[in-house]
Amino acid sequence: MKACFERCDEDLSKFWLTLAFSVLTWVSIYWFSRAGPTASLRIYYEVERSGGWQATYHRLPSAVLVGISLFPKELIIFPKTWSQTLGNVVFIKKHNAGGHFAAYEKPNELVTDLREMFGKKGPGYKVVKGYTGYDASRVHAKL
Repeated sequence: MKACFERCDEDLSKFWLTLAFSVLTWVSIYWFSRAGPTASLRIYYEVERSGGWQATYHRLPSAVLVGISLFPKELIIFPKTWSQTLGNVVFIKKHNAGGHFAAYEKPNELVTDLREMFGKKGPGYKVVKGYTGYDASRVHAKL
């Protein structure tokens, strides 16, 4: 029984150390970024100032291509059909894991979605004039 408690204590110390490093990483990303610690709040300020989320979504220009990645642990999960009301939705992909911080939790899945949307066979290919979109042959590093 003593060995079990020692093992649990060891696992808990690893947990707390990992948690401490995660917190320090997140604080550093926000605090030391060029945009500053309030950058992540800007979108909420802009949306509320312009009439709320519903008003903001309905003002999206129809020419803007919208891609959606659905993660099951998101804070609010809307029916998939509601996403079609956001504008010109050309890409939707549902994932098995991840949540509100998908870029941190599931970066490979999110990058894959971006590559699928903006890749040569994707609906967002050549969306920016003068650029050809994502080209896998030019990528040297793997995630």
